[in-house]
Amino acid sequence: KRYRLALRDLNRALEMDPENSYVYQEIGCTLIDCQKYHEAEKYFSKALSINPLIKYSRCGMGRAMRIQKRFAQARTILQDSIRLFPEDDRSHLELGLLHLDEEHLDEARKEFLLAMKLNPHYAAPHIGLGCLYLKQSQYSMAEKEFTAARKLEPGDGRAILFLTFAYLKEEKTRMARRTLEELLEQKFSWKRIRQELALFYPESCWKKETYQQLRWLCDKSEKKLKKKKYTPLDKTGQNKLLFRL
Repeated sequence: KRYRLALRDLNRALEMDPENSYVYQEIGCTLIDCQKYHEAEKYFSKALSINPLIKYSRCGMGRAMRIQKRFAQARTILQDSIRLFPEDDRSHLELGLLHLDEEHLDEARKEFLLAMKLNPHYAAPHIGLGCLYLKQSQYSMAEKEFTAARKLEPGDGRAILFLTFAYLKEEKTRMARRTLEELLEQKFSWKRIRQELALFYPESCWKKETYQQLRWLCDKSEKKLKKKKYTPLDKTGQNKLLFRL
């Protein structure tokens, strides 16, 4: 509903100013959030036709192409974006994710680290680097990066989701359950969990037992959240959440 209202307002803005490249770009970004990737490309393309030097449209188009697995096209437009805007952290992130999809791990690491250097407060490159470590079975390193992302953006559900995934890989089931409960409190459905994971970490890379365990934990946590209760103040003076096992 939130995206539908945003698109309605943006289309009204276009009616008032049909040559506003930034509105076309914003619609493209919103359509990506709605997983309408092909349609998003059209709006990014329109933004670029009006203003060839608009900053984020090439990056957005490259993201849409990458998600649709059109890797060659995505690479071309992301490299073009970086050529025009070498300090654009988002384009470096997207190129890193493209390298990650293609199993070019050294190139991916280089782009993630560069995105972090360009914007130390950007959480997404830490998620990308954490996913790289997952691919290399370096689960403690992955946990470190996801924890860093969560500290940078405490409300970012993706950071909590991937931290849960890392905990499962490390067999820290209790901690995974705790973070997954936080995620479900943010209204993450199982469908959205799968979609968010797939954007950074394709399901083909999951081990079947990890996938099943995550699904089981999700079902279990949803049931627990309906039964949660509060205890009196603990020794630190804070209320603790207790859940019936």
